Amino acid sequence: MRSSRLALSVSALVLAAASLSGCAIADEFVSHEKEQVFASYGDAPQEGDTEFAPPAFVPEDSTDLKIRVITNGVGGLLRYTSTEPVVGDSCEPGALQGDPIMQTTWWPTELPGEGWTCDDGWQLFQQNGHTYGWSA
Repeated sequence: MRSSRLALSVSALVLAAASLSGCAIADEFVSHEKEQVFASYGDAPQEGDTEFAPPAFVPEDSTDLKIRVITNGVGGLLRYTSTEPVVGDSCEPGALQGDPIMQTTWWPTELPGEGWTCDDGWQLFQQNGHTYGWSA
């Protein structure tokens, strides 16, 4: 009887700790999404942890990078601030197609119809001084 109370108490503590640790646990295990924020391009991984490495079109002067990825499939959201315009051999101005398959608090509620489409599946647009992008 005593061991079952102990097990129940430990289980309750584990659940309480998980609920207090914020949305990161829920994001990864419930929605299968996770997110990282980097103060600058140099702070983001360039090799190894490739799911959070900025795509090639992100300028090296970028700051306030926010990257959200799906952990059980393909797709991502990206936001960064840069003085550089969207350029790159693989990105062309054009109409944006579809909508991102996930949302987050820093993602705009309304998307423009025009932006840039990139060969690697990213679609980009600029709004309020930030460049936003999504891939599916």
